[in-house]
Amino acid sequence: MKVHQFLKISESMPPQPNVLTRNIGDAILYHSNPIFRAIRDKTIAFKYRFTTRDPMNYFSSPFLALGEIKKRKLLPYLTNINTLYTLEKTRPNIFTLDDVKGMRINFNSSAVHECCHVIASEILMSNSEKSKITSNNKKQKEKEFLLDAMLEEAFADSTELLSSIYNKTEAQKFSAFYNTYIQCSDEENSLLASCLKRYGYFHLAQACIYISLITHFMCKGIDSKDILGLKKLYPENPVFSLKSNIERDRNLLFKLFERRISPFRIKLDEIFFRFNGVSLYKSQIHSLDPIKFMHSLPSKYLISVDEMIRIILVRKSK
Repeated sequence: MKVHQFLKISESMPPQPNVLTRNIGDAILYHSNPIFRAIRDKTIAFKYRFTTRDPMNYFSSPFLALGEIKKRKLLPYLTNINTLYTLEKTRPNIFTLDDVKGMRINFNSSAVHECCHVIASEILMSNSEKSKITSNNKKQKEKEFLLDAMLEEAFADSTELLSSIYNKTEAQKFSAFYNTYIQCSDEENSLLASCLKRYGYFHLAQACIYISLITHFMCKGIDSKDILGLKKLYPENPVFSLKSNIERDRNLLFKLFERRISPFRIKLDEIFFRFNGVSLYKSQIHSLDPIKFMHSLPSKYLISVDEMIRIILVRKSK
């Protein structure tokens, strides 16, 4: 697809106040992807605003700015679509979308990923207050901070993965390339769509969040102990069965989330936790059992996960 064709599609989208018109593909995803739209609308409903300014140095180190984003309720983003207009104005009808990808234009992680973080954070804080959960034990508070942070990340990764199912055209896929960390191949999306049909949206989303959480938190695959723990929490979810055919589907989800785990990301996590005052050693962090810990605070965590899923719930697949 040529750049001018993409811009024509983008410009044809109906005006909408929640769309970031200067962000590549924002209008296309907002109007065509129900999960992208739900995340954007909920973020704004929580009184967050998008800004092209960067008062908290987000573009320099996003993971260090997350706390300030939550305090200020500001989400910085880049006005990157101007690059496409410059290409087209200078050399009309020459450049393709593949050419643009080769330029490595900065993408906007704040458009989806950081939105998921702030949504999950708002939900977790609300349920913590409702449950009147307080602890003066430093280690307990640190563990809770760790789980909150990892659950935010699991929700963000799961949202991006599930939203990929709805990106079918070249314009949609190109838009996702500049707005999400996770993109899936057509074959992977087909397998995900089959899982969606077999298990239903709620159960699949639930499985995605917990598989992502275990994969990221413990840096390992899903074993029978994990499944037994999840089955105890959610006996009605068919994805948490020990049957061999269902294990294949879980392995697919694990492999898709495993892509996000790298020595670089693990190091970033460690720096993030130390930056936020967590004194637990790396070995202690990865030896924690998130499912067991969540089970000990069900009024906060289990209710929060269900609320997160309801935000991105798509009742009818397309």
